[in-house]
Amino acid sequence: MSKTVRVICLVFSIALALFCFAGCKQEEETASKPTVSISDMKPTDQIQNTSDNDLPDVDLKGVTLKVACDRDFDSCLFPDPEQDELSKRRNDWIEQCKKDYNFDLEYVHYTWNEMTKTLMPDLLTGDYVADFVLPAIRQTGPFIQAGLCANLNDSDIAQYLDFSKPWWDQTMLQASTINGKTYACTPQFTSSANTTWVCFFNYKVLEDIGYTPDYLYDLQDKGTWTWEEFHKLCKLAVLDTNDDGKLERGVDRFGFVAAGWHISQCLMTVSGAEYIVTDPTTGNLKYNLDNSHGITAIQKMNEIFTDRGVFHAGLAPVMQTLFSSDQALFMTYQVQACQSEYLRNMESDFGMLLMPKYSADTEYISRAEQTTLCCFIPATCQYRTETAFALQALSYSAWKVGVPDIMELNYTQYVRDDKSQFCIDEVFNHTTFTIDQLLYDVGSGENTWYKIIDVNLSKPTLNVSNMDVSNAVKTIAPLCQNLLDEFYNQTTENTDG
Repeated sequence: MSKTVRVICLVFSIALALFCFAGCKQEEETASKPTVSISDMKPTDQIQNTSDNDLPDVDLKGVTLKVACDRDFDSCLFPDPEQDELSKRRNDWIEQCKKDYNFDLEYVHYTWNEMTKTLMPDLLTGDYVADFVLPAIRQTGPFIQAGLCANLNDSDIAQYLDFSKPWWDQTMLQASTINGKTYACTPQFTSSANTTWVCFFNYKVLEDIGYTPDYLYDLQDKGTWTWEEFHKLCKLAVLDTNDDGKLERGVDRFGFVAAGWHISQCLMTVSGAEYIVTDPTTGNLKYNLDNSHGITAIQKMNEIFTDRGVFHAGLAPVMQTLFSSDQALFMTYQVQACQSEYLRNMESDFGMLLMPKYSADTEYISRAEQTTLCCFIPATCQYRTETAFALQALSYSAWKVGVPDIMELNYTQYVRDDKSQFCIDEVFNHTTFTIDQLLYDVGSGENTWYKIIDVNLSKPTLNVSNMDVSNAVKTIAPLCQNLLDEFYNQTTENTDG
């Protein structure tokens, strides 16, 4: 397939992917089967047939909306057009959108991973700070709990912020809805699918163990690309190069590499084992791992993580170094890693797959990393209606114009084979958010959600063979449920009172 044809296919096919934006979760204590599936609709249908954002012809009269964000981390609304072609194109459609509706955006700096320390005190004063905020999802929960986020379903906001449109992620809306009120969203300009995890594979290592790329792509096509297959191939790839009985970074070869915390959270979502569900009768949040499916899923993860040499933990530079130097068969990481300097310069070819399914009778699904940006409107927003209108207009433009640009400039030129195209297209179908991501920083000290899960569940799963999963799950149940009750009660009191 020529590169020109590949570009056209990628640009067109993303339309359908974004329309689906699926990943809906079942809210049952024993929920397990994700409902996302691969569509057989023509890939050009949605983006070509959607020519309008359905907003009325409104003049916002030059209003300037303040945006609290960190453009050094992600310049999604304040790009430097001199930086590269993608930034120029992004700047062009943002400027056109502002011109069409006569509004402007003012950058208000808050460091992305310190907003609970810096932005929250400013909002708690009750002063007008910003009209909307772009935090990492993992820092959003405390703002919701403190009653600092407007309900996006309020009539003055909802009249323009239409979440039924295909450029809004439904799993994010579901995750941030507490007692019928929705507090956060992911406008398309945050490009959340960029941070969704996929599975990269190294051609050379795969061929060294006697398999071809077509073998993996066929598994994916048939729906049999599962944890079992993944584990089998990982074990075959493990190599003690110098036969010294040790497996060392930089010397030996591993099955797969990933960041420890993130991979355990991603695989939990892939398995359908949800940390939290909503009680259908009371609306309260319930800790949901203490059931047969949750325990079985964690046991399977434990078998993979603790199998000698199969898994090697490391943050981005470490994992990408090992993978690109043929010291790992797989790397599970954000889809946008295909653009990284490590993968661009690696001598061996690489391919891209969706995350392996939990089992053959489930569906492909994946998880957006909790560093992904989301959006909320502060309760002290000065221009609520104008903000809702602008967010809808910007999100549509990002979908209609920005996404094809991203696909062309951020992905097409970096993939090494035509069949990786399927993963890049389809990952947008499987971008999934869960409520536990919002609760990352809820709590205090050692009793934050993150610390409880990390110390009592994630770390043992990564390090202890034959761990007592059932006991670990039960041990943290009271701590987790107390946090959930506190979060739910404070959220509803602060917004209903």
